[in-house]
Amino acid sequence: MDSLAEKKWFVYLGDHHEGPFSVDDIQGKISEGHVSTENYVWAEGMTDWKVMVELDAFHRLMESSPLPKVSQASFNIEGEVAPLELQLELRNPQVDEKQLKDATADEVKQPEKIETSPSGAKNPLQASLIRIAKVSSGFVILAGFLTAYLQGHLDPLVHSSAVQGSLQSLSYLVRPHLLALSEKFPYLEQWVSPIPAIEDVSAEEYDELKNAAQGKPETHGVRLSIALSSLDSLSPSFYVSTNLPSGAQFVIFVVGVPETLLNQLSFSTHVPVTVTKHLGKTQAIRSSDGKPLPKGEYNVYLLPHENITPEIKNLLISVQSALVIAGNNVKIPPELPKGIKVLSFKNYFLGGARDATYTHRLKEFHDKFREKTRSELVEARQFAATLKNQLDSTITTFSSIRKGKITSRQRNQWEGFHAQWLSLQRGLDQEFIKWTPEYLQKQIFYGVIYQQIQQFGQDIAKVHGYQHSYFVGSHDLKTFDIQFGEALSSAQSTLVQLLSKIDQAEKIPPSPNGMPRKEGL
Repeated sequence: MDSLAEKKWFVYLGDHHEGPFSVDDIQGKISEGHVSTENYVWAEGMTDWKVMVELDAFHRLMESSPLPKVSQASFNIEGEVAPLELQLELRNPQVDEKQLKDATADEVKQPEKIETSPSGAKNPLQASLIRIAKVSSGFVILAGFLTAYLQGHLDPLVHSSAVQGSLQSLSYLVRPHLLALSEKFPYLEQWVSPIPAIEDVSAEEYDELKNAAQGKPETHGVRLSIALSSLDSLSPSFYVSTNLPSGAQFVIFVVGVPETLLNQLSFSTHVPVTVTKHLGKTQAIRSSDGKPLPKGEYNVYLLPHENITPEIKNLLISVQSALVIAGNNVKIPPELPKGIKVLSFKNYFLGGARDATYTHRLKEFHDKFREKTRSELVEARQFAATLKNQLDSTITTFSSIRKGKITSRQRNQWEGFHAQWLSLQRGLDQEFIKWTPEYLQKQIFYGVIYQQIQQFGQDIAKVHGYQHSYFVGSHDLKTFDIQFGEALSSAQSTLVQLLSKIDQAEKIPPSPNGMPRKEGL
């Protein structure tokens, strides 16, 4: 009985709802002819309106409704309420003319509206009809917009910044669903991009990224592409796109083309990149000292990461080297790891614009560079001559002092020479310390010759060390002669190689633009 008296029910009455009522209240309204058992009702907890006869709570009212039932067919297809005259006639056929006029006047005063329950639930029939009308209208509107777009009438609007921003936001919401749809229907791939729109790459490279991300690697083959971000040419970053699964890892090597770099002989670095949902981006690339890249041309190589998964490694076996595809003129630079396949290759001009200022400054740098390389060969010959004198002097002095049994006089003579020899050797060593591998690679064009000079200096020091031990330590004479002979032979061989490389460097013809070359050294 308590449930029958609980006021929780709302009743839909044609164009509005009333309530809350109890079941007893609704029974009274049925007796008065205001409500029918075919009216829709709703209570808290229901997902939508339901006809009264469908609910157990109203079963006892089914046989106590003496009046005609109000049919929900009083709604037309636009969701509008049927004429009030018809509703009143269905409720009470004996209504008088005055009631009809008053009711009609009240209807005219009421604004047309779609009633909802306190929770926002619409009349079910009305909501369905409105939905159909909206869908139909939507297709008509969409067709109209599409026609106008194809005819170019919407170009000024579509290309405006506001619309472009809205379209981009919309694409982020819609794209995942379109991608899922294109997986079920592969022919849609030509219209659905597998990667999001990227504002900081050229249209051409975006198409390359998009194409590389399409298709399955098992059926279409592995596809890979590199694209340059235009956000910062001084500290560039690169996009990598592929149709390989998410988690694929790569390394991008950036190697400068020597004759194009401004104020620097060479440049190389590498950065890792991981692909997620067909796309990855590297961090910004700068010099090791934090400075921007030197302006000039760069070759960019995409290689597999050493930690790449076996699954992806197997898929990459069938990929042909990008350098082979590019042609025989493209060679693997020494900066790249040996024996690793180059998956993709691009050439870019980085560090700023290739303008007249760059051309002028590059010419100045090349003029100074040519002079510098000539000075390097002159300096190399001077070092070679100085070291040869060091070797000759220690050999001659040792031979002249080493006679018969070692005496105190001999030891004193050697100590005097040793002190003078070390004084000159220390000066050479201080210079050699500066010649780190990085310095010789980046600052010295004929670095390989300077490495040979270093080696020659070390060989001479070893020869002199054996000679010094002869006078100051105890040793087996036979063993000493063997070790000393090997050290002397190595130093003399290094000297021959050094002089040969200097001669070779002087005879190598310059490049077509007059720059010195060092191929074959």
